[in-house]
Amino acid sequence: AARPRPPTVDDLATLADEARCVRDPTARAAPDVEVVSFGPGPLGILLTRKRRGLVVSNFSSEERRASGSPRVADTLVAVNGRSLPRDATLNDAVALLGAVGRPVLVAF
Repeated sequence: AARPRPPTVDDLATLADEARCVRDPTARAAPDVEVVSFGPGPLGILLTRKRRGLVVSNFSSEERRASGSPRVADTLVAVNGRSLPRDATLNDAVALLGAVGRPVLVAF
């Protein structure tokens, strides 16, 4: 049987980056990305699939709308530091959000 290759420096750097994001999901947030913390219960947002990804289309909660964050047309980019691919489906997002528990940090 073939022996597994030893980890490279790039592998170790990627692993260290992933570990940082587990501790601090905002670590990868770009300056134009807003990270919103959601507590227990529904997120209060409705998402629609667009070419650029899953986009906030409306709110199911007046409280969430009044908070000003996220805003309609914001694109969901990550959940607890894990990037959501541009081609992710609504089911992908629901599965990821359901798997992480609360509170959850969502980047838009």
